[in-house]
Amino acid sequence: MIDQYAYDVVFELRKNAIDIRRQIESSTEPDRTFLEGKLLAYNEVLSLIITQAHSFGIDPAAFGLVDFDPDRDL
Repeated sequence: MIDQYAYDVVFELRKNAIDIRRQIESSTEPDRTFLEGKLLAYNEVLSLIITQAHSFGIDPAAFGLVDFDPDRDL
């Protein structure tokens, strides 16, 4: 149950980040600056999840992060 919870939380974080990236493409100032800051926060959180997973010997794919790189994909 905890595994599914963690998977779902990470899935939602990733989905939200991708949605924000799409919003940035069609936004104008000052919304664009706000959304870029928000996306940066999601990038930091997802990067931390991946780093911590590696530190604990967990494959990030267990959280649905198969071939996902926040710096590249966001």
